[in-house]
Order: sequence, then structure tokens, then C-alpha cells
Amino acid sequence: MYPFLILGIKIRDGLWPFTIIIVAITVYANALWGVFQFDDYNVIVFNPSVHSLKAWWQDAGSGIRQLLKLTYTLNWLAGPNSFGFHVFNIVCHAVNSFLIYYLTKRLTYNAVIAFITALFFCSPPNPDRISNLYKRPLFIAYGSFLPRQPPGIHKG
Repeated sequence: MYPFLILGIKIRDGLWPFTIIIVAITVYANALWGVFQFDDYNVIVFNPSVHSLKAWWQDAGSGIRQLLKLTYTLNWLAGPNSFGFHVFNIVCHAVNSFLIYYLTKRLTYNAVIAFITALFFCSPPNPDRISNLYKRPLFIAYGSFLPRQPPGIHKG
């Protein structure tokens, strides 16, 4: 594939996924120092079922989204401030951006189109899904859907 020129840097096929991950992290790096806001308080801060593994396990039989609550619990145990929660959300966003690149490349067989598509995904028009921690289910849904091979697409 021909080198693709971005900001004067030649990026070959192998570096495109790395570049996408770096862009996805850089775009939302300022969210790392954000605070809990809006529904974060009801879903995380004031919810005792996500403050310890024992409380999560006791609550596991009731309610919904236990995997989501487990991620909140593990974040809370790592530190009850919002920084770790934002790190997790940004890393999930970077992984999903890479998965968009991978899926688009598999569908189009064109790394340039896949790269441009993933760059658009890196900075979505709805950025509150990164900064509002209670919107984490979106990352889990994207991350579980994107790696699937679409019907009719054969590995080649």
C-alpha cells in the first residue's frame, strides 16, 4: 500500500492501528481529570453494591448488567476517585477505535478507507460517553460486537 501522509509523517500499513489508538487516547486525555457528574453519583458513588467484591457478589443475583457492575467495582477498588474510571473508559474507546479500523479493513480491503473511518470514530459527535462514567455500557456493547466477523465475509 502507498504511504499515507499525515502531518508530514509517512505512516505505513503496520503503523495505522497504532496511530488510531494514540489519536483516540489523545483526543480524550483531558477527560482524565474530570470529576464524577450527573448519574455517576447514583450509579457508582452512592451505590454500595459496587464498592466491594463481596457487595457485588451479594447483589449478583438481583439486578441487571453484572459485568458492568463488576467493572465499576474493580475500578472502585483500584481507587475511589474518578481518574481510574476515566482511564478505563479511554482505553476501551481506543480499543474500539482499533476494532473499527480492523472491521472496516476486513470489509473494504482498503487500509486508507479503514484508517479514515477509524479516525472519524476517534472523535465522535457525542463525547459525553467518554466523560460520563455511567455510559460505560456503550463501550462494552461496542467491544463485544465489533470483533465479530460479519456474515458473508470470508477470511482471505
